Amino acid sequence: MTTKIFEVLHVAVAGLALMVATGCAASSPNTSGETHFVTCHETSECVAKLGPDYTCVDDLCKETLDGSLGSGGAVAAGGSGGGGATSGGASSSTGSVGGTSDGGPALIDSGPTCAACGGGTCTNGRCLTTVVLSPDSAPGQIAVQGGVVYWASDSSGSCGVQKVSLTGGTPVQLSTCVIPPLEAMAVHGSYVYEIDFGYLQRTPIGGGATVRMGEGYRVAMGFAFDASYAYWRDTDDGEVWRTSLTNPDGGFGSTLLAFGLNGDSNVALARGRLYFADDPFIVSSPLDGGPTADAGSGGVAPKGSRIVATGQTHVENFSADEANLYWTTAVPSLDSSDLYADGEVRALPLDGLDASAPRTLASEPGPIFAMIVDGTNVYWSSGETVKKVSLLGGPVTTLVAAFQPGWLAVDGEALYFTESDRSIMRLSPK
Repeated sequence: MTTKIFEVLHVAVAGLALMVATGCAASSPNTSGETHFVTCHETSECVAKLGPDYTCVDDLCKETLDGSLGSGGAVAAGGSGGGGATSGGASSSTGSVGGTSDGGPALIDSGPTCAACGGGTCTNGRCLTTVVLSPDSAPGQIAVQGGVVYWASDSSGSCGVQKVSLTGGTPVQLSTCVIPPLEAMAVHGSYVYEIDFGYLQRTPIGGGATVRMGEGYRVAMGFAFDASYAYWRDTDDGEVWRTSLTNPDGGFGSTLLAFGLNGDSNVALARGRLYFADDPFIVSSPLDGGPTADAGSGGVAPKGSRIVATGQTHVENFSADEANLYWTTAVPSLDSSDLYADGEVRALPLDGLDASAPRTLASEPGPIFAMIVDGTNVYWSSGETVKKVSLLGGPVTTLVAAFQPGWLAVDGEALYFTESDRSIMRLSPK
């Protein structure tokens, strides 16, 4: 996967304790001017995103009526990045914005504020609130664990991993990187793991010294963990590595599992085996042993590796649970302005791997940036939307629109996503 860099952030936490997981309670509509939940620093940003009738006030885009700013707290996400309303038309007098891009019901309740959401926007019965908003540090990959959000900051001034409580507080810099951006970041157990300028390293989530676990890697993408090892892919060199999570005799110990692979995907673990892409193939591999055998795809992997799917183009965003493998694909674009277009979310049952074909859970008219899975749904970001679909398939739900979403994370209650290159948002319930 091409390294995905996000711009900068200074932390502000907004009223998360007032969130209600079951939805949003609405107060009286704002009749003087609508505040759109699009962050800004200057009016020119609002004009570019929403049109000439919007002004930047208190870091949010606000609609002007009769040449003056109205009062009140209406919060919505009604405009798209190109300056138009969500597909379906402009805001109506009842405070809804058109329909969803897939022809569903109105997505945004744009008139009333969500009183129970602490001033956040009410999005189709869900509370949408800013967790982190800053112009000083850029969020890359994010993770949520134990009521804390962690993010890879790609700013030259604060490059490294930062964290802040979901209930508020001052952000903490856990680690400092050599050269931005961090190639990969993940939280597992009591540590945050990262690959920084070729070094695999970890830092205690409670704070402490950063310890280097290995070096010599290039462009890394994602992590997968079991009880004893971390697994990841060096996408620049087409390699898959495994590193011990313990430190015997002062050395963690890294093992090269596969090399000569095509593509940019991360790796996934399921049922005691490792899965990765060697475009256009999906490969299942043992967790140990060196690269000694042709996996059948052209890459060299441990003995016992085998192909479980073919015909997959530009595989990214690998994930797995106890029932399925999940990934996204993309097809080369005929338009030279974009390298890839037309993304798909796919699933492959782990039962009967050799006999089953991947099934398409959802399709997008553009590339998919990030994907994440919980015990119920698959979530992904694409274009100006975040969407979800059941792990079993079925209708696709648009969760938010008219944003610029990037990296994703989930916990038991909410979905989190990076937005507009400068903020981390929380949507509850997910």
